[in-house]
Amino acid sequence: MIKNKSRFILMILLITVGFTLISCNKSTVKNEETDIVSSLYQYKSNYIGDNSNASSLVELLPYAEYKKGIELSTTEKPYGMKVIYELKDSSVNVADMKTEFYNNALIIFSLIENVDYVDFAIETEGNLEQDSTKFDRASIQENGIDNLFGYSKDLETFDNFLYEKVYKSADA
Repeated sequence: MIKNKSRFILMILLITVGFTLISCNKSTVKNEETDIVSSLYQYKSNYIGDNSNASSLVELLPYAEYKKGIELSTTEKPYGMKVIYELKDSSVNVADMKTEFYNNALIIFSLIENVDYVDFAIETEGNLEQDSTKFDRASIQENGIDNLFGYSKDLETFDNFLYEKVYKSADA
């Protein structure tokens, strides 16, 4: 009888520890997601003209480790940003990068109100030519994601936008 009580207590203890670990892990993942969303959101701006703000935002996006520099076009419309990536490592899949650039553009358009276009250029080792992928706000908004800057009206709306329009749709 004492053996059965010990086993029962041990089983309850293991179940409790298991649930605690699962809860902690989910909480940690949620905190990391919240940190990323907050980190991106801090670079919300009405104007593209702040080079430091734009560069810091790009540093948080996928493939930032390959960023060589950015160029801003701010003197006359259309206002835009060119992000230049330099690939010295042939193991990087350029097609995957280009797919992710769409998501990066959505984030930039949602956080910087007056950006009309974003151009992602890739320089590969031994090739001085840039392979460019360009997105413009008007085309994206015409194709179903209207009022991109409106998705950053507050942190919760921006978080939902990232989940529903950016990353969830990329998984589909």
